[in-house]
Amino acid sequence: MAAENPWTELPSRQPYVLPMDRDAVAAHARSRRVANAPNKFGLHTQLLPTPFIGNPKARVVILNLNPGFSEQDEADYAKPAFRKAAVQNLTHEVDGPAFFPIDPGFDKTSSYEWWIKKLRWLIEDVGFEAVADGVFCVQ
Repeated sequence: MAAENPWTELPSRQPYVLPMDRDAVAAHARSRRVANAPNKFGLHTQLLPTPFIGNPKARVVILNLNPGFSEQDEADYAKPAFRKAAVQNLTHEVDGPAFFPIDPGFDKTSSYEWWIKKLRWLIEDVGFEAVADGVFCVQ
């Protein structure tokens, strides 16, 4: 029996925090570390979370540190198509490339710019489709 996907319970409005994580996120926000350096250690709950990207059944898995944040992210997530792709990524109900940040339609986003640089050589070697559907990143 497959486990349920908790990300289907993500609120449709900010703060984007799973109900099961609310207490832990609130405790983190009250921590001394966050109080002393909110820009460095705070969580950006105004943005959709991206704990993973791509097809969880992919043959290639990338393990990353926490995703970065840029002011451009807010503008990117405000774009309906990018937001839709991010939600579909969380629910595994994609209708485009599973590794959505490299979709050429998002070439003006900070996610595209970052990921296309990182995956450029792999895309050149095995092709866009192989990377778009065959790579999974866990952050």
